[in-house]
Amino acid sequence: MLRLLDVPRAAAMPLANSMNIPLDQPLTQVRRSLRNLPEQQWIEALGINGVVYKKIWHLLEGVEINN
Repeated sequence: MLRLLDVPRAAAMPLANSMNIPLDQPLTQVRRSLRNLPEQQWIEALGINGVVYKKIWHLLEGVEINN
C-alpha cells in the first residue's frame, strides 16, 4: 500500500509493518498518517536510514521539509 504513496521500495514493507495500517484504510488517510509520522517511527522501522527515507518521501510527495 505504501508503494502506491511513493514510499521507496526498500522502506515500504518495514514501515507498513511498524505502522500497523489496516488494509481497508483509504489511501488519503494513510497519506495523512505518513505526513504526521514522527521521524522516530521512521528510524524505529528502518534504522538510521529512516531519516533519509523520510526526506526522500517528502520530496517525492512535494511535502515541505522544515529543517
